[in-house]
Amino acid sequence: MKVVALVSGGKDSCYAMIKCIQYGHQVVALANLRPADDSVDDLDSYMYQTVKSLALFLLLCLGDGSKTRFWTDIWCGTCRLKEGFPELFRIARNKEALVRDHVRYQNGGVFWDLNFTRHAQDWELEAVFSFVELLYSSSAKGHGEDRMCWRGHSKDGFQVKSYYNFLLPTAGHLGPWKRIWKTGAPPRVAFFVWAAALGRILTIDNLRRRHVIVLDWCCMCKESGESISHLLMHCSAARERQDSEVVGHGPSLRVLVSLVGEKC
Repeated sequence: MKVVALVSGGKDSCYAMIKCIQYGHQVVALANLRPADDSVDDLDSYMYQTVKSLALFLLLCLGDGSKTRFWTDIWCGTCRLKEGFPELFRIARNKEALVRDHVRYQNGGVFWDLNFTRHAQDWELEAVFSFVELLYSSSAKGHGEDRMCWRGHSKDGFQVKSYYNFLLPTAGHLGPWKRIWKTGAPPRVAFFVWAAALGRILTIDNLRRRHVIVLDWCCMCKESGESISHLLMHCSAARERQDSEVVGHGPSLRVLVSLVGEKC
């Protein structure tokens, strides 16, 4: 794995980030063309995290194979060839080869010219047969430009909805979102409850996980450490205050937090 730093702001910066992530490189910095004291931009950091997750759902649609890595790009099947056939990747002569280095076109047909450091052993023949069968089932054209394609199920290409569905947790772990967002509560209140249900509010236990040095005790009841479950469900002082304020306004915070994991 190579460690790289990218200069963002150019028209190809997003594409370069995706390629680096797909090749298994670690992007350690995203620097704008700005003064040194403002070299990393929050937007770039957010864009990197977004692109990092987006890259998982992209594959390369093969053209002439001049921009696609044979072993390390996802272009044939559902994973990288080096991950699907690690025993063959170990004996590959050129592990950074492009697809065009191995594919040959003759009389309208496609032929694969593979180059290994030694002949396959008897116990590797089954993997070789599966490997060759997969290669010949690919959509190698021999012309046009390699391009990125969406791995979703939509026939219309990339859609925000399909990407959103990919990012959602598995069914049954979304929390009681209808009881939070569909109650008519002010947006800030709904957002706080949603963050609490996801375990993301900055209680002392969460702060300590972020290496913030702070005494772990509840400042309201002074009887226990402050966690989300304690503060919103078990703290006697907080419970008394909640019960006095939520009458007639739907379920209390401790009810909503206790429903995390309930199927929406």
